[in-house]
Amino acid sequence: MAYVPDKSSIYDFLQGQEFLNLMYDIRGIAHEQYQIFIEKFKLEHYLATPFADMSFGTTKKFLLVAALMTSAPLLILDELSNGLDQNALAELTSILLQQSQSKLILLSCHDPVFRDSLVAKIIELDRLKSNKHAA
Repeated sequence: MAYVPDKSSIYDFLQGQEFLNLMYDIRGIAHEQYQIFIEKFKLEHYLATPFADMSFGTTKKFLLVAALMTSAPLLILDELSNGLDQNALAELTSILLQQSQSKLILLSCHDPVFRDSLVAKIIELDRLKSNKHAA
């Protein structure tokens, strides 16, 4: 499983490259598996930047790279469109549509345009709760 929270839980003193090194060491992933995502999200210039000096959107992109580079069959993504620019959202849409062919992707999203671009099946949790009591 790979998880991307809405708010960053990365230590502020870590640099982008240090964070990715940690993630691929923990998961045993080759460098080439995340390099493509670095390029797609245009993060090359932030690899030596501490997270304390990054914007919310840039931090979110690093969290996405850490999740997307894995072979985890389940991705849980919390409000992943928050803080991302239009180019990053377009790249993310393309990546998620591709990965949805081999992975289960669960996401919370309040952005109807982004959600619709993913052709996502919408499940309203309040309705599930109501249906449970009705049975």
